[in-house]
Amino acid sequence: TLMLGYIVDLPAWAYLGVWIGLQIVWAVLYGSIGEGGIAWWAHIGGFFAGLSMAFLARKMSET
Repeated sequence: TLMLGYIVDLPAWAYLGVWIGLQIVWAVLYGSIGEGGIAWWAHIGGFFAGLSMAFLARKMSET
């Protein structure tokens, strides 16, 4: 992962945590200045929809 000009070895769960955190920060900031911020909220919704589908798929494959 390229971060601040350096390549950093970062696990996927940590990268996703940072990514979703930044999406939430930007959504709140854009919403607070009167901008819609709809795209940021769409990213957040898509992340949690994908996460729930992954857990559902895992659960269904165990049965």
